[in-house]
Amino acid sequence: MKRMLKLVALGALVCSPMVAQGQELLVNGDLNSTTQVGSPALYYSEPLPWVITTDPCSYSPCAILPYVPGGVYTPYAGYQAGFADRLGGGLGLIGAAFEGRYPGEITGPVDVEIKQIVPGVAGNIYRFSGWAHFEGGYAGGVEFLASNSPNARAVAAALAGGLAPAETDTIFALEFLDSMGAVLPGSISNYELHNDGGQQNDNQLDGRTWVQHTLRATAPAGTVSVQVRAAMINGEFNIDPPGQSQNVFFDDFSLQVVPEPASMLLAMAGIATLVCVRRRR
Repeated sequence: MKRMLKLVALGALVCSPMVAQGQELLVNGDLNSTTQVGSPALYYSEPLPWVITTDPCSYSPCAILPYVPGGVYTPYAGYQAGFADRLGGGLGLIGAAFEGRYPGEITGPVDVEIKQIVPGVAGNIYRFSGWAHFEGGYAGGVEFLASNSPNARAVAAALAGGLAPAETDTIFALEFLDSMGAVLPGSISNYELHNDGGQQNDNQLDGRTWVQHTLRATAPAGTVSVQVRAAMINGEFNIDPPGQSQNVFFDDFSLQVVPEPASMLLAMAGIATLVCVRRRR
């Protein structure tokens, strides 16, 4: 009996690191929990502890400026919405690319980024994943803007007999930070979902195609924390296909420590030993 207890204790010790390694490190990864920071008349609610930044600003401490017909229009580059939720019934993040270079109103592109920072350990292997959906006219899912796009860049290119290259990027990032918050070598800072991840615009009218992207990297020496990000950069107006729009949606993020092969083999050996002992008895 004492021998069995010792083996059980060994199995517990072996398995404990695996439980820690497999646990979810992000808080509110589905973005469904929100907190109102400041007046709802001025700011969107936020999916704390995530930090959302937009350019132009839509989140505290940058107040939302209401649209005044004939006045200056501040685009809403990104915000949470129910229709951006992957599974339905919750919330997701929308990157409103069409707000950038909006014909007749906006002259520049727009950006949105969501990020979260958690404690990190050097030597650990981290796996970050998240889901994205590109709508049919999204500028980040094509190489060139549509020839009939009213975007000023597309119009100028068409007059010259060509097409305007799309400038919108959609990225995921898995970054390791030192004690000063600087990004360390070995980080994955700009994983492009279209060019590198192969995600295309969804041209279906009867449903959405969501694509999961996964990044994996080992935390280098000096790692104090891990930062994960998703962003739409240089969002701009392209075209609205029939029955569709031109946004990007983000949802359902996860960050975990990947069990090391040696730990997995040791755990399996411990379990096998327990099984053998039980059979002999």
